[in-house]
Amino acid sequence: MLLSSIAFAGHAGEMGTPGLMPHELVASLLGLAAILLFTILSLAWVVWRLRGLDRRLRELEESRKL
Repeated sequence: MLLSSIAFAGHAGEMGTPGLMPHELVASLLGLAAILLFTILSLAWVVWRLRGLDRRLRELEESRKL
């Protein structure tokens, strides 16, 4: 018998619906989104820390000049 309508492991081509994304692709996209979000948050944290250090150094330089 031909079982072309049964889905094996959630692959779109085997289900006959090419618009449906396989679960492996969805999981990889979620993983990439998580990595991108972590990278953006890390970069924002580093910039925030550097601005704080710069502000503190400027304050120390000003107090030394006086």
